[in-house]
Amino acid sequence: MNYLILGLIAAPLFSSSAIAQPITHPAAVPVQVAASQTPEKAIDNLTDSIFYRLYPELNRRKIRSDETQYINGGLSVRCTLATDAEYCVSLQL
Repeated sequence: MNYLILGLIAAPLFSSSAIAQPITHPAAVPVQVAASQTPEKAIDNLTDSIFYRLYPELNRRKIRSDETQYINGGLSVRCTLATDAEYCVSLQL
């Protein structure tokens, strides 16, 4: 536990109940879901979540093979999240 030392008096900075509270920020939900998945599936789900927030006009529909701007956008998001740098370099984004 963290303490603030004032002279000879030590006072806790946070109560234990304050430290143990769940994070309720809206951005924490995708992270909490991703943490319970396999790394590859988590990256895929986070990629989808970010991609469809960047392109809300798609209304979460699948992108077509001729929509290269969306394909490249999705790959860029995936490469930002992925830890496999060689994969991203091979795509030459």
